[in-house]
Amino acid sequence: MDEDLRQFGLTDQVKIDAPFGVWAENWDIVTAFLALEYSWVDGKTADGGQRRMLGHTQIMEVLSLQGVKRRAWPEMFNALRFMETEALNELYGVMS
Repeated sequence: MDEDLRQFGLTDQVKIDAPFGVWAENWDIVTAFLALEYSWVDGKTADGGQRRMLGHTQIMEVLSLQGVKRRAWPEMFNALRFMETEALNELYGVMS
C-alpha cells in the first residue's frame, strides 16, 4: 500500500502506521471506534425493537479521554453512529 500511496502522491494524506490505511482527517474517529471495541450493548430502538449498539456513555468517555474538544463531539458522535451501522451491516447483513 505504501507504494500505491506514493504513486498517487497521497502519502501525506493517509496514516500508514496502522495495519490499514486511514485518511488523516478520519484518524481521530477511527481510533475512537477502535477504542470502543468492548462497548457494544443491547439497546432498544425507537420502535421498541432491540439491536446491538455502541453505548452512548462509553462514547462520551472515550472522546473525553482522547482529548477531543467538546465542540467536535456531535460530528464525532454522528460519524461513530455511521461506523456502528456499517459494522452491524457487515456482521449481520442487516441492522440488528
